[in-house]
Amino acid sequence: MTYKKHNLIGGTAANVIAHGKVYNTDVTDLWRQFTGRTDKPDLSETLPVRIGQATESLNAEWLAKTRDIVVDTKSATNQLYTHSNGFMIAQIDGMVYENGETGLFEAKHTRVGKKMDELIDLYYPQIQHYLCVMDLPWAY
Repeated sequence: MTYKKHNLIGGTAANVIAHGKVYNTDVTDLWRQFTGRTDKPDLSETLPVRIGQATESLNAEWLAKTRDIVVDTKSATNQLYTHSNGFMIAQIDGMVYENGETGLFEAKHTRVGKKMDELIDLYYPQIQHYLCVMDLPWAY
C-alpha cells in the first residue's frame, strides 16, 4: 500500500491523541505537524512499516482461509476514506464480508514480545477511528 499524504486526522493521529504519546510523537508534535511548523515523519522506509506492508496480503489470505470469509484488500489500495465531518480520514487495509455483513480488515505486524492486551491498548483508538470514518460496526 502506498500511503497518501493528507492533513486530516487519520489512524496514527487518533492513536497519538488517545495515548498522549506513541510512535515517538506526542500531541504537541502532532499539533506542530498539522500547523506546518514541522514535517510529518516519513516512516515508509522503517522496518516495521515495510514488514507490515509485506505481510498484509498474507494476513488477509490467511484470515479468509481460516474463517471461510471474503477479505477484500483491493478496494482499499491507495484509497482514502473521509468522514462526513471533513477532518477525519482512514487509510484502511481492507474490508471483510461475513454472513452478509461488512466489517473492517486491519493487519498488524508486531514484535514477538508484545502481549495481546498491550497490542489491543495500542491499536484500539486507530481501529475505533477507522470504524467511525467508515461507519462500520466491527473489525478483524
